[in-house]
Amino acid sequence: MVNFASIILSICILAIIYLADYRPHIQSASTTVKAIYTSLTAIGALASTLYMLHVPGFVLHLD
Repeated sequence: MVNFASIILSICILAIIYLADYRPHIQSASTTVKAIYTSLTAIGALASTLYMLHVPGFVLHLD
């Protein structure tokens, strides 16, 4: 069974990515800042997906 905390985490990360794409200060930022921000959100999304799928060795204990 999928953990509810991981689903909420995934939704929050997707919401952050959505908001970041439409906020003016991110749109007007330099390419380096955009690349760093995009890579950080991608890493967060990947971590959330791995956690949600319960990949061995990537288990977060949020008890």
